[in-house]
Amino acid sequence: MRLFKNLLIFHFKQLTKSYLYIGLNLFMIVMLAARIFLHSNEEFDYFTHGDFVGEMMLIVQAVMLLIIVFFYRFLSDEFNSGTNSLSGDSSFLMFAKLSALLFIHLTYMLFFITIQIGLIFLYFFASDIPISSFYTQTILFIVVYWFFPFILSFFIGALIALLFGKNKISFVFIILIWLLIGPMNTTIFSSFYIHINSTDYKNLFYIGPFNIFQPYIEFIGYNMTSSSFLKVIFWIVISLILIALTFFKLVRTRLQKSILFLSCISLLLVNTYIYTSIFQKSQPTFHYAEKVKEIEYYKGNNYFIPLEQLQYDIQQYDIQLTSNEQITAKVDITLENVKSTNISFVLYHSYPVQKVTDSHGNLLPFVQKGDTVTINTDFNQSDGSLSFFYKVQDSFMIPISENYLYLPNYFSWIPTKAYHQPFALVNNFDENGFISLSMQNNKLIDYTLTYKGDLSIYTNLIKNKDGIYRGSVTGGITITGGQVSTQTINGEEIIYPNSWPDISNDWPIYKNVISKVHEKTIEIFHLPNVNLPNKYFLLNPTGEYNSFLSNDHLVIQHGTLLNISSAINEVPDLYVSALLWNSNERKVINYEQVQIFNSIASQFIKNELELESYSLISHWDGLNTVPETFSKKFDALTKEQQEHFLFVWYSEMHKLSTWSDTENLFKHI
Repeated sequence: MRLFKNLLIFHFKQLTKSYLYIGLNLFMIVMLAARIFLHSNEEFDYFTHGDFVGEMMLIVQAVMLLIIVFFYRFLSDEFNSGTNSLSGDSSFLMFAKLSALLFIHLTYMLFFITIQIGLIFLYFFASDIPISSFYTQTILFIVVYWFFPFILSFFIGALIALLFGKNKISFVFIILIWLLIGPMNTTIFSSFYIHINSTDYKNLFYIGPFNIFQPYIEFIGYNMTSSSFLKVIFWIVISLILIALTFFKLVRTRLQKSILFLSCISLLLVNTYIYTSIFQKSQPTFHYAEKVKEIEYYKGNNYFIPLEQLQYDIQQYDIQLTSNEQITAKVDITLENVKSTNISFVLYHSYPVQKVTDSHGNLLPFVQKGDTVTINTDFNQSDGSLSFFYKVQDSFMIPISENYLYLPNYFSWIPTKAYHQPFALVNNFDENGFISLSMQNNKLIDYTLTYKGDLSIYTNLIKNKDGIYRGSVTGGITITGGQVSTQTINGEEIIYPNSWPDISNDWPIYKNVISKVHEKTIEIFHLPNVNLPNKYFLLNPTGEYNSFLSNDHLVIQHGTLLNISSAINEVPDLYVSALLWNSNERKVINYEQVQIFNSIASQFIKNELELESYSLISHWDGLNTVPETFSKKFDALTKEQQEHFLFVWYSEMHKLSTWSDTENLFKHI
């Protein structure tokens, strides 16, 4: 014990006197302070506080390399000086030295990491971000992606020193290891990692966030699971095993060799367990390969459900969601006016159906093909009920886990009556870009929701005393839970990401523009007057520009990095479709043309409301699939004629399959 205490004092003095070691940690603090200063003095007011810590990963990568080099040189000098000559106690002495040095390194890392966390929290406080789970998640991110890589650096440096001593080839291995598993390797070797899906074993070879430029997605949180922590531990244990193997040349007795051998076997068993656990948790939303998989799926599955399989009406949903490591759903659907024995529902293809039963619990034959579930009901009357049992799984398109839940009103997370799929591929603005197709309808449906899980959820339904949510809704229900905050401003409830600053002053400005766009859209397209609700889900984990309106709430997907009051000019882009296309009863043939129509209509409304000043003529530059003949004819119209044409275009959209059909509409102007 006295030896260990003396070694602690000795190594503490050595590390404290090291300009390189102390300088590295001070360098991290200085660079962090510089990033905070730059963020605080940006020209625009950005809501990107979640990405802030990810911007430091380049610095973390550099510091990790220098820590490896420092401990390699420190230990190789000691081993080379003869302090660890092959004496009887050399293995114990080496173990004591490494343990003492590791303890001091851990202490210093904790000290400096605590200072860095304090600086980040001061920045968050100054940015008016309320205290929430966002703060604790930020601490975990720093611990997993900053602290533990620096601990791994110690073991790598010690291992290289033990294996190669002062041989110059050591630096080759240091660089190779640093490049292969360092926090930045997904950026350095992006062409390799971009094709890896979220459950591929190759994920083991990076210990940083998958994408350092997007380590955080609002509502979901950081790109971090228990697997992120276990990967670093896996490499630390690998280093320990290799270090233990080098001890065999120092031990002399059979007992010492047996203890060392058993230690290696034990560590190997521990790492085997860690390896199998690493791939049990994933976040598909952060992986580009998951998007590619969805693109390939919808390229080969573009279909409509035959109308004869939609001869029924839905009267009521009774939904039971259970979250316990995985999310399962039991959905009872009360049907009426059933006129066919084979009926179909739309249910997202990532949710495998386990069984379907009738009201008596009898199993019914069904076929789940893609996003469609077709059932042989064999009803003897026009009314009846069905029960669906299925798993609700996380995916790139819709994020769902025991830690976050995004089940919006427009999406087929419950079996839905619709003639089309939930998503379509379009390439007007982005090659292989997705758009969400609303599954909402105009029928008033009764909903009952029971949720069993630890996650706090938010929904538009009203919670009764028995803990069950109930309500009658037109346009579907929304259930969310995760990294969110909620505020009531002027009698309106807003659910928004908890990484945002307080929106008390920004929301009235934003809502005022929504109201103006709402009124102008109704006026231009002669829509029935619809009142805006008093509940808003201002969340966008999918990165879209869209909105979906039910009679009691509005889901706003505003993919902006700016403060919402600084992005009011974008409101028409995301809100117009909420009034025009939020019903699956609106038949559409050409989704790409609908998207272009929305863009043109939005720009027209921006000009009308003076939200943007540039003309529609310049707007054509971003619409790469619009024929030049069409744009010239449209630009030649007066403002009143353009408004009338937009109304005619919208009214006839269900008949239009080509741009030639659309250009024929100019005859009506």
